[in-house]
Amino acid sequence: MLRLIRIILMQPHRLNEALVQVKPTYRQLFFRLVLVMMLPILVQSYQVTEHIKSDIGQIQQTIPAFTLKNGELSFNNPKQKPYVFLGDYFNLLFNPSDKNVRLLHKDKQASIIFTKEKVMIEPAGKSYVYKDYPRLTDGMLRQMLVLLKESSFEYLFFLLGIAFVLCYISMIFLQFVYRMLFTFIAMTLGMRAAPFIVQRMTASLSILPIILVSIWNCFFHMSWSYFGVGLVLFALTCYYVLFKTRKYQIKMK
Repeated sequence: MLRLIRIILMQPHRLNEALVQVKPTYRQLFFRLVLVMMLPILVQSYQVTEHIKSDIGQIQQTIPAFTLKNGELSFNNPKQKPYVFLGDYFNLLFNPSDKNVRLLHKDKQASIIFTKEKVMIEPAGKSYVYKDYPRLTDGMLRQMLVLLKESSFEYLFFLLGIAFVLCYISMIFLQFVYRMLFTFIAMTLGMRAAPFIVQRMTASLSILPIILVSIWNCFFHMSWSYFGVGLVLFALTCYYVLFKTRKYQIKMK
């Protein structure tokens, strides 16, 4: 890919000649571009995972001691005030007094609320009464948090698997759109190319746009679209290379 980038920037008229070589094949370019497209998802998924691990660690150290008696939750310390943790991705509340529960959490964010008689999951609207879990203690909850914290990387790999599938499908459609744009620009310059050349040229010319958009999205949280800014960058790259190639061909005649 680096060799192709260098040719595109320094010797654009030689791109077609370089693609006559066996490597990189279209399939190799395609999968490399899929991996590049995954970079912002990888970076942001890792950041979210680390943030959630940090939140879980904080909760693990600060949740109040409690017991269940006759299906009701109560703090071991009678003077303990309701426990509220408001994170960036989820909220956790302990409120045995059942006062103003709705006012203590963000309605649009996932919240786990321990009330006097049940634990609620909002905004899913699910609830579980303590009578079904009589052995629940703060120590058991801390152990569950430890297991959740340790399994965070498994969750990360699961997300990356989904991301690969989504990026693979997106790349198929993206390359199709880019081929249409390449064909249109080539026609405006009076140039023609065989379908397999168009396919490899399109993949090669999309290297820079996809890399630039991916790098930008790694730092600015997916603010650029491959079908928006990426399409404009591809059009500029495509026109630059084809124009230089056309100019070189005319000069050599």
